[in-house]
Amino acid sequence: MRMHATTKTTSFGLVMILIGAVIAMPEIANIIKGILIIVFTFLTVPLGTHMISKANYMRHSDKPDYYVSDDMTNEEKNSFN
Repeated sequence: MRMHATTKTTSFGLVMILIGAVIAMPEIANIIKGILIIVFTFLTVPLGTHMISKANYMRHSDKPDYYVSDDMTNEEKNSFN
């Protein structure tokens, strides 16, 4: 379950939009808000995506046949119950 690509593109796109907004409106309040939103995004988006993938894994959804190995062992899976 490699989900980091989705979080990177979402975070990067939002950062670029916020940088453009700050450049278009260079007031101190807008700069502070932009920085806070960027920090909040980098803290929450990867965690949220990780929790969604973990919930899908715990739900025992079907895995494609091309999966070679499962990084989560039975011990780790049982620790979340």
